[in-house]
Amino acid sequence: LGGDGAGGEGGGPIEPEKGMAMVRVVHSSSDAPAVDILANGAPLVENIEFGDASEWINVPPGSYDLEFKAAGSSVSETAVYTVNGLVLEEGEKLSAIAAGLLTSTADSSKFRVLAVREEFAPAGSGNAILRVIHASPDAPTVGIDLHNDDPSSPELSNIDRFGTTAEAGFPLTAGENLQIGIAAGGQT
Repeated sequence: LGGDGAGGEGGGPIEPEKGMAMVRVVHSSSDAPAVDILANGAPLVENIEFGDASEWINVPPGSYDLEFKAAGSSVSETAVYTVNGLVLEEGEKLSAIAAGLLTSTADSSKFRVLAVREEFAPAGSGNAILRVIHASPDAPTVGIDLHNDDPSSPELSNIDRFGTTAEAGFPLTAGENLQIGIAAGGQT
């Protein structure tokens, strides 16, 4: 696998090269160490730490087995976590989000990889598109109050733990400064 996430010249959207798909990895597991990710046995992302996201990477369409290993591990060392059969179609963009707690055995908070397909609707002139992914292993269902003005009626609501808002995204005015509140149970 190879290529880089380069694209989006002039601030435009980043799109896969012709005949390719794109993938990126987001490390959102607060108790997991820095990791290397292999795709079908080949290095895909190296030494990604909690809070980091990789660049978009062009890959051939197909089925991928992803192995998550502690950063610096050899190819022969056992993976900490594996995702088998992740299928990427030509032209598709996918974010693989490592979430949950590596040390947890509880179904509600254990480590997992969220495969989030990027299918944003066109933003239109002067607009941006927002998508929220709830990757906190211990927070309840939340809403996002985009102006932090009314937690009882957030613009984006009922986002379950390890869930996302709609694939098409939520349109916003580009360049607007927002005071964002996270609402749960009618409270910010």
